Amino acid sequence: MKIENHHGDQIPNQNFTLSVKDEAMGLAQSGFLILPVCSHDHSDASEQHRRTCNRPGKAPLISDWKNRATNNLEQIETWFNKRPNSNAGLVLGTASRIVAIDVDGDFGRAKLEELSCGDLPPTWRYPTPGGGERYLYQAPPNCPCKKKNFSSSTDHHEALELLGDGQYTVIPGSVHPNGGRYAWAEGGSPDDLPLAPAPDWMARLMNPAYITDHFFDDDVEEDASISSQGTVYEDVSEELHPRPALVKNHSLRGPSTASSQTTIAEVPFLDRTPTLQSLTKGCRKLQGIVDAQSDYGCSEDEWFTTASLLSRAGAPDEAQVFSEASNKHSARSEARLAKIATDAEAKSFGPPRCAAFGCSEAQVKACFGSVRLKDGLVFNSPAELLRRAEPKPLEVIESKLAGTPYRIKGGKVGDVTFDKNGEESFRPIANFVAFASSVVLLDDGAEKQHFFKIEGLSLDTGKPLRTLEVRQDAFEAMNWIFDWGMRANLEPGLAAKQKMRHLTQLLSKEAETKSVYAHLGFRQFPEGWRYLHGGGCVGKENVEVRLDKRLEKYVLPEPDRSLRGPIQASLNLLNVAKPEVTMPLLAAVFLSPLCEALRQGGIEPAFLLWLYGVTGTRKSTLSALFLSHFGPFTPKSPPASFKDTANSLEKRAFDCKDSLLWIDDFHPSASSAEARKMEQIAQFLIRSYGDRVGRGRMKADSSLRTDYAAKGIALVTGEQQIDGHSSNARVQGVELRPRDIDLAKLTIAQRQSSLLAHTMAGYVAWVGERMSEPGFVDGLRRTFHERRDLALPGQSHGRLAENAAWLFLGWDTLLEFAVAEGALMDTERQDHLKEGWSTLLSLSEQQSEQVLDSRPGENFLSIVGALLHNGSLYTLPANAAERKQHEDLTPRGTHVGWHDKKRFFFLPDVLYNEVSAFLSKQQEQIPLKKTDLWRQLQIDGLLEPEVSNENGREKIKRVRRKVLDGSRIQTIWIKRDAIVEGDTETEERERSREAAVKRPQPRGDLFET
Repeated sequence: MKIENHHGDQIPNQNFTLSVKDEAMGLAQSGFLILPVCSHDHSDASEQHRRTCNRPGKAPLISDWKNRATNNLEQIETWFNKRPNSNAGLVLGTASRIVAIDVDGDFGRAKLEELSCGDLPPTWRYPTPGGGERYLYQAPPNCPCKKKNFSSSTDHHEALELLGDGQYTVIPGSVHPNGGRYAWAEGGSPDDLPLAPAPDWMARLMNPAYITDHFFDDDVEEDASISSQGTVYEDVSEELHPRPALVKNHSLRGPSTASSQTTIAEVPFLDRTPTLQSLTKGCRKLQGIVDAQSDYGCSEDEWFTTASLLSRAGAPDEAQVFSEASNKHSARSEARLAKIATDAEAKSFGPPRCAAFGCSEAQVKACFGSVRLKDGLVFNSPAELLRRAEPKPLEVIESKLAGTPYRIKGGKVGDVTFDKNGEESFRPIANFVAFASSVVLLDDGAEKQHFFKIEGLSLDTGKPLRTLEVRQDAFEAMNWIFDWGMRANLEPGLAAKQKMRHLTQLLSKEAETKSVYAHLGFRQFPEGWRYLHGGGCVGKENVEVRLDKRLEKYVLPEPDRSLRGPIQASLNLLNVAKPEVTMPLLAAVFLSPLCEALRQGGIEPAFLLWLYGVTGTRKSTLSALFLSHFGPFTPKSPPASFKDTANSLEKRAFDCKDSLLWIDDFHPSASSAEARKMEQIAQFLIRSYGDRVGRGRMKADSSLRTDYAAKGIALVTGEQQIDGHSSNARVQGVELRPRDIDLAKLTIAQRQSSLLAHTMAGYVAWVGERMSEPGFVDGLRRTFHERRDLALPGQSHGRLAENAAWLFLGWDTLLEFAVAEGALMDTERQDHLKEGWSTLLSLSEQQSEQVLDSRPGENFLSIVGALLHNGSLYTLPANAAERKQHEDLTPRGTHVGWHDKKRFFFLPDVLYNEVSAFLSKQQEQIPLKKTDLWRQLQIDGLLEPEVSNENGREKIKRVRRKVLDGSRIQTIWIKRDAIVEGDTETEERERSREAAVKRPQPRGDLFET
């Protein structure tokens, strides 16, 4: 992991050399309480402690630790200065607002699965060197949390403990008594993700008085804690999980068995839930839950286990119907159902067991006839009732073969023929059958590919084969069979393969055809423009999206009814660092969904954002935080990097349509080959986003490959900015300096990062509706041109004014959305617009200086001037008399030409080679060839060419003859003041920029027509 120490530096990930002191400092900076713990070998401990301590590596080194534990950095520094080898403990419970799960052995893992039913939100976690696991969660607000212990009856070393008040846990960086060092799990450190709130089942076990029915209770005031003028609370757990009001007229924990007069046959929603209906026929507990849900609403526990059971059984839509059957269904229910469905699809938990429904062993035996026990735990699940009711796969296949020439005999499928006497002859084809369950049309926005989802059944074992996805053009050859390994066996002969292909198609007549999208961003449906993301589509149901693995975190929730809180969390990101850093980042985030509309208007953004700074400035942390508008990103999970190939980056930039793509880790390298590769990747990205063109390539048959042009906005992070005049004009640089970030506000923002995706979900839904309005695109185009013209006078390159105008569009549209949602007043919006425009103009001016500094011609002459100054190069007077006065002098450098009072007359080949040799020693090179460099110097007004007229046509010679001592020598004529010049241009641009800020602003309403 990377963690900031008390100096603000970052400590690299070194699993077995982590400094426990730095870990303790980092946690204390976040407000958690720390205490010193003795070392694993008792080094640094007092003699008395060594004699009395029976828990080396785990016992506190201070008395009254419950009151003396602290997050004061100076005190912690003092402790570790006194005993540098000591371990450290993190105080748990209400004092630190943090609780823990301690898992030991198979029993502990099984017990955790039983109690949680898979409800383990991603959070900070680490394995223990003793073979256990530890999970840390936010403690429920204002709720005591007592320790809860579950131990194995056969092995006292195997247990599950929920740790809270009056306890502490040894933190990563510490050393275990066995000599192993605690270290954060991959992807589970404080830099990887925020600390998640404790799941409800955990809170209820640690405090029986804790009640949470907020996923149902329609009496809860959802927005009471969020004011349109206020700030987002630091305690995000209270905002997302408020303590509910008591539900009126019924118990919070309804009975498990039917208590009203309604019978299952009378429950109306069962007609729409065939899976649930089948389950209730075999389970009395579920009968009671369904009855209670249709009457007054079942308890939260019963709701969760039933919804999990249905989702894991492949019926998330039925879980939705079940939840909506009670008037306690709310927006929070929707959010919880979405998470359950996602986890179920990822198979992150198994079907809930009968014990989760409160069934005893006797009840389980009555239902199933036997009880499956493991380590004393009941493993039976109601899901087994579904398998009983389903027909066996072999029976289904045999029914489909009826009326065809194919039969199944002796563990093989074959065709049947009859001779003239009616005698049947069976010729085997294979020991398996295959069929397509669906035809997938994969649409990435540029081309459509057909795939068959192939299911298989082994006839000799009766077991299903792994599901395959086969391209349409690869189906006929049947080579995909080998993906099943040696288990699937065709009979010899070409006829067997042809008959298997025929048989597979016969069994696939009922295969449904479905469209699957392979990109992010807006897509036009009959209902209008809708936004695709990794979890589906905002505003449209039953849309499947399949993305590159690195893009799978781009997942948005469905828009909330009220977005004032999430929008305020997004706007508060401006305070995390200096405005010159956060303003362009936030503007780029909300500019990216406008790319489709701007593309329609002929003004698609043509630049990328480049965040650069030295190591330790937290570029990755800041980038991941802003990218959290699109999903749960962490500093260690950039969707792209400079280690990727140009081909993969090209496709990812295309797939990341109307979204922000973070490309990490542009850094200096001692390896010239690696440096060249990164430079090439950078130039490719700049032209891909700056010119919106793909890499033209041809197939083997000489036809053109599909062109993948970038479709969104890119954020590049690195330790330095790219060089090059034209490159810098396609880039908006943002420098992040040490201590630019406010660490306290960064911590608060990270805790609230889950709110940001809610802002984006509402924003893209709102933009999608606006895109169907006739004046929307015209309004964007008009505002772009107005702002570009305002910014243009202060720029050294026209592209820079466009970059500022594009970022302004993102900022303005976000503020327009905030006003529409009631998160801002219009007067506040106007103030924010003025502040934002001033900041963007200032950034654009800084980039303008970068462009000037990167002009290849001026850079070349700057090096020439430096080499002339230090004597590495020299010139002689062009006047013969003056030159004669220098005959007795012995220059120590290389002669590169002559000079007079107005010009230098350089030998072109000698000068170019000398500068090239100087740069090569620094592993650099002149970016232009000689002829191109002389042309650029002429364009910049620094080289005086010879202009003549031949046959009515102007002829320009940049390398011209100079007569010296009767000889005609080829030279380039460079203005003398080009070697040493003033800085009047910068002053002029500054005056122009100030005038642009003070100039009357365009109309405030972005979409006024």
